[in-house]
Amino acid sequence: MSFVQTLITAVQPEVVQWRRHIHEHPYVAYEEQPTADYVADLLSCMPAPLDIRRLTPNSVVADLRGGAGEGPMYALRADMDALPLQEESGEPFSSAGGERRALQL
Repeated sequence: MSFVQTLITAVQPEVVQWRRHIHEHPYVAYEEQPTADYVADLLSCMPAPLDIRRLTPNSVVADLRGGAGEGPMYALRADMDALPLQEESGEPFSSAGGERRALQL
């Protein structure tokens, strides 16, 4: 197993737990501040030099600065809002709460 594969295997259970938490607690567009808070909290615990900013209450921007000086920049973007749908997966981490919503990650 390569070094990268070993790292992925080591963090996979925790990443799955994060995904399931977000899936279980979905918020539709413009109501997803609790999801943004959760993501910002997770990022603030990362052992990496992250500059975390909240441009709006329901957004998170995290810049990772390298030590090699100027170079190419890469961006990753992800939606955190759910669709107002009835979830019928039956999974233990299905959307919780009175109003059922589906989040696709």
